[in-house]
Amino acid sequence: MAHEKEQKESGLADAGAFMLGGLVGALVGAIAMIWNAPRSGVQTRTEIRERGLELRAQAESVAAEAREKVEGPSPEALIAEAKEAARRLRN
Repeated sequence: MAHEKEQKESGLADAGAFMLGGLVGALVGAIAMIWNAPRSGVQTRTEIRERGLELRAQAESVAAEAREKVEGPSPEALIAEAKEAARRLRN
C-alpha cells in the first residue's frame, strides 16, 4: 500500500512539473512574441478590429445572397423593381 501511495504522489508531482513547464513555456513564448511583434499592440488591435469588420460585412453579404436564393427576393426588392419598371414605362 505504501508503494502505491508513493507512486500516486510521484505521478501527481510529475503532472505538476509538466503543468509548470507548460505554463513557463507559454509565458516565455508570449514574451518573445511581444518583443518580436512588428507593430504596437494598439496597431495590432486596430488591424484585427478592421479585418473583423470586413469579414463580418462579407459574411453578411454572402448570407443575404444565400437567403435570397433560398427564399426568393425580399418584398422590399420586389417593390423597388416594380417602381423602377413603372418609371421606365412612363418614360
